[in-house]
Amino acid sequence: MKRLNVVDFYEVGAALRSLSNLATSTQNTKVVDAWFPLTMAAGALDQFANQDAFQLARGEARSLSGIVKGLIEQHITTKNAEGQTVFRDSNTELDPWVFYSIRNALDSFTHVFKAECRDNETYFIEKKAIYDTASLVSRASDKVHESMRPHIAKEAMQEIDEAGRCFAVDSYTACGFHALRGLEIVMEDYYEAVTGKKSKFRSWYDYVKSFKSLANTRNKRKSKYPSPKVAAMIDRIREFDRNPLMHPRDTLDEPGADTVFNISVATITEMAKDMRDIKQNPDQANLPLKTDEKAA
Repeated sequence: MKRLNVVDFYEVGAALRSLSNLATSTQNTKVVDAWFPLTMAAGALDQFANQDAFQLARGEARSLSGIVKGLIEQHITTKNAEGQTVFRDSNTELDPWVFYSIRNALDSFTHVFKAECRDNETYFIEKKAIYDTASLVSRASDKVHESMRPHIAKEAMQEIDEAGRCFAVDSYTACGFHALRGLEIVMEDYYEAVTGKKSKFRSWYDYVKSFKSLANTRNKRKSKYPSPKVAAMIDRIREFDRNPLMHPRDTLDEPGADTVFNISVATITEMAKDMRDIKQNPDQANLPLKTDEKAA
């Protein structure tokens, strides 16, 4: 999915309106009066041809732009002795026949563009909840606080971005799926950061069981990690969100997807906090617990 800048289409329309008026005029036109609409049209057509939509019309736009530029070079501008582009003679008047090739190319572009507009599926993405649409479509991972992002795998951030795009286009079940994929990636990294070894688990239940066991033996291990909060959050998601979503007949609506997305990002953030602290203070994981931590 790629974003279309509708301002570009407005500008090419305005430029081509002026070009059409010039090309269909039955009166002679002064060089200086023809130069501006021709130049603006060529620039707008080039910009239109560089966007990704309307592939057939893009070719017509390039062709029309080439004809316009050729007319400018042939009848309006030239190079002086210093190599600068100047008017041939600003008082010269151009006969209507000079613009005949432009009129034909403009008609061809208009015909093809209209036909493509009828066949193209164009949609407007409605605002979802409190999210900014542009951010949701292109950078949903910005929901993760910037101080946490360096401690989260690139693949996980990509899954969050994908979840945001799915949410924006009403693919709510897919949104939940990608959010949970991102969470699982971070879960693997968290286990390695806490234990110093890679996970060989095959299910979320194995992770939850291990995290709870490790959290319950923090005093014995003299370690601050993993946080009991993280284990509880993952277990809650596993039981009420992840497991049901794996059922082929279970789907998410907008509120459900919003909940899964937010709770996944919140859990990822909690794990990222611990991984940041472990990375910044490698010995901290084995420090004696404080009194209030023992009580927890």
